[in-house]
Amino acid sequence: MGFEKILKCIGEGGISFFFPSHCRICKKKLEGLNFTGICFSCWEKVRWREGNFCPRCGILLSPSVGEILCLECKKGKKYFEKLFSPFPYEGVMKEAILLFKYHKKEGVISKFRELILKYLSLHPLPPFDLILPVPLHRRKRRERGFNQAELIGNIIGKALSVPLEKRVLKRVKDTPTQTGLSLKEREKNVKGAFKVVKKERIKGKRVLLVDDVYTTGSTVKEVSLVLKKAGVRVIYVFTLCRA
Repeated sequence: MGFEKILKCIGEGGISFFFPSHCRICKKKLEGLNFTGICFSCWEKVRWREGNFCPRCGILLSPSVGEILCLECKKGKKYFEKLFSPFPYEGVMKEAILLFKYHKKEGVISKFRELILKYLSLHPLPPFDLILPVPLHRRKRRERGFNQAELIGNIIGKALSVPLEKRVLKRVKDTPTQTGLSLKEREKNVKGAFKVVKKERIKGKRVLLVDDVYTTGSTVKEVSLVLKKAGVRVIYVFTLCRA
């Protein structure tokens, strides 16, 4: 094999490695200039969350229950007023978030932007003064190269002309992943993990706390408690997906 042919093979192999040619969901060949890792047909299968939800934490309730708080919200403080979460954490959206966070598929953010803007046009958020993304620990931020909550928050901030503050909240504890942990283990894992470093910027404010996924709510609950203690008046929460 000649030298030029070897270089061509290496180049094609590199492109195939960094830009896989097949959809991660259905395995069909990706369309040209599709850098999301998911084909357009699969993206069209994304559906909004539907059903009867708890008006605070957004958990799915029985249709017969009516618009009342779930048992968890009734018996325990959540510290935030309401969760806004457009999509279930499953199928295409789950795969897209995993591709985004762990495989650095930055093309996915363009689809997230499109979906978030559509959601905001259909479901206007209550007024708030600033956006706070749930922070990553500096080690994880350095490894990943970005904070997914920050990128989601930026989309909302630009759409609604609301400032995003990324230096108010700090993650001071390098916690292990929450995956596979029980609710009690998750709560213990994030206890004391967050700190407000610029209280004067949030005291008396209405804030939108942003993260990518709401699973048990342990992270959001802990951050909300820290924010309340720092003087935040009202906390709303936005996550792209809810488990």
